Amino acid sequence: MSERLEVSFPGRKRVDVRVRGFEIATDQSVKAGGEASVPQPFHLFLSSMAACAGFYALNFCQSRTISAAGLGLSMLWERDEKRPLEARARLHLTLPRPISRPSTGKVSSGRWSCARSRNTSRTRLSSRSKF
Repeated sequence: MSERLEVSFPGRKRVDVRVRGFEIATDQSVKAGGEASVPQPFHLFLSSMAACAGFYALNFCQSRTISAAGLGLSMLWERDEKRPLEARARLHLTLPRPISRPSTGKVSSGRWSCARSRNTSRTRLSSRSKF
């Protein structure tokens, strides 16, 4: 499968991308010489990671007929100023409501977080939930 993305340069620090009939506009911050008129490409990259995780969380609920009311997801992006190539994204998932675990009948609710370091293959999943 292949897909073509067309990039255009409408002026100053703006870079726009056309894909599947959508136009995605980007700009740089004022500090970087742009006008900050739309998100920076890097912020769209971060947003796309959070949106993908959100899609899978929502799909999980919908495929099991679990109401998504109260479902929440946030992502914290941290970068080490001293080591700029090292960064961490932490996803925090808030469950929509208490959910019974079929195997135990116990109720689960709370927050889950998943952190993956850029320079390692380790993924850490931690829970603040009580089963």
